[in-house]
Amino acid sequence: MHSIHLHDARLPKGPDLFVLSVGEVICFSIALFFFVVSWLVGGDEFKESIGGNLGLAGLLVGLVIGAILCGITKPDR
Repeated sequence: MHSIHLHDARLPKGPDLFVLSVGEVICFSIALFFFVVSWLVGGDEFKESIGGNLGLAGLLVGLVIGAILCGITKPDR
């Protein structure tokens, strides 16, 4: 049986993490847009049924974390 060594493990590099963080920002931005549009169309009761203030806060925190990761993992050019 082949043993697994630490140097065989593939660790993500900077550009991979940058692409992942940009994708996170895009996904959270789209989700936040649809959350706000649904809230405006459906009212406060509908907002509570799709997560309420906790859902809104989660989307905002995810967007901020993605933006911070974009800044940290941006490849040097």
